[in-house]
Amino acid sequence: MRDQNQVRISGTIFWSKLDDRQTYSTLRLGINIPNSGSVFASVNNPSTKAYDLIKTGNKVVLSGVLDTWEKKEGGTELQIKANDSGVQFFGKEKSIPEFNSVVCYGKILEYAGDTAVVQMYGERNPKTDSPTIRKARIKIGDSFKDIVNSNILLEAKIKAEEIEGKSKMFVEADYDKVCIV
Repeated sequence: MRDQNQVRISGTIFWSKLDDRQTYSTLRLGINIPNSGSVFASVNNPSTKAYDLIKTGNKVVLSGVLDTWEKKEGGTELQIKANDSGVQFFGKEKSIPEFNSVVCYGKILEYAGDTAVVQMYGERNPKTDSPTIRKARIKIGDSFKDIVNSNILLEAKIKAEEIEGKSKMFVEADYDKVCIV
């Protein structure tokens, strides 16, 4: 089975910022997910740049991948990344379904407490001519033994918790839907 790294969320935009450069642009979004808190996501090279669509209060459905940003000053932060084809915007008056699902299949690099670091290979990166390697820290429960270097298949949800006044995103598996392969 090929590695899987799929995130699908929907919610209301509470913040947006477009970094529009001559050759590349990134749309950063703050999204309130019903019953889960607020998270941030980035959209690479969005074709939708009209402020009327990406403004606060509007709704969004986003399909992307999990990745971990390794900060220069140390530490890591979980991210949701999407391409233009994985995002759709709606006006605030529209009613959209609630999506919050994560599906991952990959190799367990670390496991401590109730959290595993899962590595997933993606599509070939045309700049490097090698596959994109993404990692995500996922809460899977503390009942497993000797699972490092095993593969894992799981279904999970994106959640957020308040830490020192900031919303911190994490992924928590549905413990009944975790399979060590």
